[in-house]
Amino acid sequence: MGKVSTEKLLDRFFGSPEGAKYASKRKLIREEQLYEYEMEIGKEIVDMDADEIIGFLSNMKTRRNSAETNTVMNNYSLDQVLVIYRKVFDYYIEEFEVIKNPFRNPKLRGTELYNRLYENKERFSWEMVEDIICKLHSGDNQARADYIELIMLLYYNGFENATEIVEMQEQDVNHKMKAVLLPGKTIHLSDRCYNLLTKFNSMTELEGWRNFVLASWHGSYFKFIVRASKADEIDERPLKVMRENINVYLCKYVNNEYNTHINYSNLYLLGFYDYLVGKFGEGRVNEMLLSNYDSEAVQQLQQAAREYGFKYENVSHLKRRLRMFVKPEEE
Repeated sequence: MGKVSTEKLLDRFFGSPEGAKYASKRKLIREEQLYEYEMEIGKEIVDMDADEIIGFLSNMKTRRNSAETNTVMNNYSLDQVLVIYRKVFDYYIEEFEVIKNPFRNPKLRGTELYNRLYENKERFSWEMVEDIICKLHSGDNQARADYIELIMLLYYNGFENATEIVEMQEQDVNHKMKAVLLPGKTIHLSDRCYNLLTKFNSMTELEGWRNFVLASWHGSYFKFIVRASKADEIDERPLKVMRENINVYLCKYVNNEYNTHINYSNLYLLGFYDYLVGKFGEGRVNEMLLSNYDSEAVQQLQQAAREYGFKYENVSHLKRRLRMFVKPEEE
């Protein structure tokens, strides 16, 4: 039994000068799930060993619409969670009693940890995206299905955020290359993405959509579905509203409809991961993302990121963002 309850420990840690640095990320550590796990195994977190900690981490779930999902999410970074809990233990050791910090155990680092954590979790993958697209097209509104598919494909093909989509102009589209030329990068579109993009650009009306039309925002190549009565006022809308106009389709017609977790960031990161796999092979990519001391991997990742136009703070940051796609090694 710890010298202080877990709840009080966390409150005191996040109220301390060191803990205040992580206060904005407190929700990442899933406190309610931690308390449930403590009750389940009959131990507070400060009494757990490395294997019991891994048991908790492997069962962390993200709730959406009151349902639990068992996929590897992009809602939180595992590395950030590990750092916060490691700091919590350091604080406990300094303030209450000297114990071993399980978060400094080799079991909670590297390939072994990722294999144990993710062995029973569904990876976010292109197959999952294809499944959603098929579900969209199984409905009656094919125009809307095509439009949402286009948004998903634009992110997967290399658009980092909605701003890049909104601000895309006619002169940015190279029809011969089927590519979009943006500052610092060239986005190569799949045939399906290019065909949908040019199709909607050439349209002003949607079949079966009464009172709605397709309109450009300040000459944007990507067209927006708006009420016909408001089409002439579209340029008066701020950029923020137009960005939200794009992403709301993923929230409303994908995540809410199918209780999933797909967002623009997931799609963009998956597109870059699959680009790496096509370039180096899945095995090598996974080695690069899980390695700690591989100078060749660092150089390869840096070169590929430059080619793709992928922005990152440092190589460690790049690896953390892509590890959610790494499949555990098979026995």
